[in-house]
Amino acid sequence: MTANTLFTISILLYFLATLHYLLYLVLAKKQRMATMATGFTIVGFGCHTLSLIQESLSIGHLPLIGSTDILSFLAWAIILVYLLLVWRYKIWAVGSFVLPLAALAGLYASLLPAQIEPIISQSKGLLSTVHILAIIGFASFALACCMAIMYFMQERQLKSHNPSSLFYRLPSLDTLDRLGYRCISIGFPIFTISLILGSVWIASTRSSIFSWQLVEVWWLLIWGLYATLLQARLSMGWRGRKAAYLAIIMFVLALLPLLR
Repeated sequence: MTANTLFTISILLYFLATLHYLLYLVLAKKQRMATMATGFTIVGFGCHTLSLIQESLSIGHLPLIGSTDILSFLAWAIILVYLLLVWRYKIWAVGSFVLPLAALAGLYASLLPAQIEPIISQSKGLLSTVHILAIIGFASFALACCMAIMYFMQERQLKSHNPSSLFYRLPSLDTLDRLGYRCISIGFPIFTISLILGSVWIASTRSSIFSWQLVEVWWLLIWGLYATLLQARLSMGWRGRKAAYLAIIMFVLALLPLLR
């Protein structure tokens, strides 16, 4: 099968996984739905990985040139981080929020015109490493965003006089707050390394450590916001609703350059 065919299959499997995770979330005592959803996710991730390998072999480097490639790799990285999270914590309900995000990112990537202007002119060597690390950092931020959305949903359930089955599926507020913080604390140093390596690459090609292009300024701003959030949590105890609001807002802002 071609890389495009494998990628299309992976998107379909991600949507199937989304459907089963949502059924698991709303139906009581349907653990098999979570098992099936995880199976679809793993198979879809395998197809997605094979498509990236095939395309990389055909062009000689990892495809990270245009918006299509970057969004596809972001979807792949989101699934990777999610599977690691599920393997570690066994919190299946997270898939109901993560899989739709990955599936939509993959679908959007597949619908973008092939002739779209590249975000970068090349993706080899150090520059390729920069973008790989940056996207993996974004994937961790995406998980933190999903945890924040779940936090508000669970908070609403707790305030309800007649909570639905959703209340019993979602983790506790403390768990969601802690996992959201962990996702950001893992993604932030990875993103930081990508910015440092990016500055090294710019200095080696343009005789300057910063070119002041809009995208670079924007990502530096995002880095500053995440750094502020982590510092505020440690020094001022920013947790719960404040941290959840910021996790959602900052991920949306971080995603904007990829959707241009």
